[in-house]
Amino acid sequence: MVTFGAEMSELTVQHENRSFLTRRHSLGTMKRTRIFGGFPASFFAEYHKHLPKTKPESQYELRGHLYELFHYLNHTVIFEGGGYEFNALRKMDILIDAV
Repeated sequence: MVTFGAEMSELTVQHENRSFLTRRHSLGTMKRTRIFGGFPASFFAEYHKHLPKTKPESQYELRGHLYELFHYLNHTVIFEGGGYEFNALRKMDILIDAV
């Protein structure tokens, strides 16, 4: 949910944690594996045999970039940059180019 304060320059973004209790949780979990080392393609192929990609499948990878962006932004703030800001900007570019 995005809300605006009294001035338009004051923007608050609220993350709803309960949304991760749905099938989106699997997408978020799987996409975080790319951030922290990842797994071989064979792992993901087997995984999706048991839990298919969420629909629309054509946007599955794009949604993954959005989930990763959330974590890169958190890490950028928590670790005062730490190299994560480059990855956050890269994810934003990917998402903007897709629009």
